[in-house]
Amino acid sequence: MFLRSLPYLSTIDQEEFFIACESLYVFHSRLVFIRDNLDENKQTANGRGIVDRRQFLEASAMATVWASTTSLVSIARSDEKAGDQASSAGMHLRYAINIGTHFTNHPVLDRLQKVADFGFTAVENNGLPDLDRVAGSNEPNYDAIALYGQKLKELGMTQATWVTNGCAGKCNCSITDDSGTAEFLRRVHHTTKISPLVAGTISTVTSGIEVPKLSSKEMTQNVITALKKAAEIVEKAGGPVLVLEPLNVLVDHPGYHVVKTDHAAEIIDAVGSPKVKILYDIYHQQISEGNLIGNIRKHYDRIGYFQFGDHPGRHEPFTGEIHYPNVFKAIYQLGYQGMVGGEYGPAGGGNDDASIASMKAVRLADQW
Repeated sequence: MFLRSLPYLSTIDQEEFFIACESLYVFHSRLVFIRDNLDENKQTANGRGIVDRRQFLEASAMATVWASTTSLVSIARSDEKAGDQASSAGMHLRYAINIGTHFTNHPVLDRLQKVADFGFTAVENNGLPDLDRVAGSNEPNYDAIALYGQKLKELGMTQATWVTNGCAGKCNCSITDDSGTAEFLRRVHHTTKISPLVAGTISTVTSGIEVPKLSSKEMTQNVITALKKAAEIVEKAGGPVLVLEPLNVLVDHPGYHVVKTDHAAEIIDAVGSPKVKILYDIYHQQISEGNLIGNIRKHYDRIGYFQFGDHPGRHEPFTGEIHYPNVFKAIYQLGYQGMVGGEYGPAGGGNDDASIASMKAVRLADQW
């Protein structure tokens, strides 16, 4: 039972954990004693050795537990020693930390530094187009975004996704109704200008909500038409890949149009551009349809980007029901070379301690 709790290192009290490890150390000491005295020629009064082989095997198993535990302790510690800093080197996948939800008690550029100090080399920033936007302006603050991009470059970090049209509710940039297409395309133009400032290659697009006066088929066709026009814009400008995100309607986004992966795949196939792919958010798809690994394998060639968060709660791995080591392993085994974005909020909030615990959970989920 103790070992089963180890994946939850980020949510348990570390001091109690270390005390438990000290208890397991006793097993190791016992093994050392047995090893030093295991000699079949040493006889006791009853003719048996001081230690028999059965005892040795039992103690060996105990020592294995101890060794496994102490290796995890090095992951669990959260002091400020340089040797304790996490490193993305050696991880199977490249994870992007969302700076909209991590280290939120710091200015944006300082958040980049915090993530870099912990060893991660990529970030998400959904609100990048709104960074220091001038009040009342319809244009992003490109100067502020350029400074942000310079900071990324200084830190050797990569910008993962940002949101081109955040339309999961009532908005003027939904593409389920053609009345929103012009505003959507205006934002796509913004994204093509943002991309070179941050060396970004991925940006999220959303379908928008359902329109009562239109059939599902009509709404889907409107989405396809808008994305075809968007593909032409980014292709001409050398802009990023636009990834269409299916969202769940059961918990977070009632009324949203593109919910399941098959529907997104139908749209992507109809658009027919390498500049438009699927954003597979593991959190949303666990809620909407499950069968995570099966659907990832089925649609892998259409997927341009992955996001994750546990369910329920939409927090870091090991806070909910999704077995992230297995899911991440499946993505890795498919040969995925892109980034995997953590679009969730740390369970303890956006403060430093909760953010660090969140990043530790991500590292732990990458171990299999």
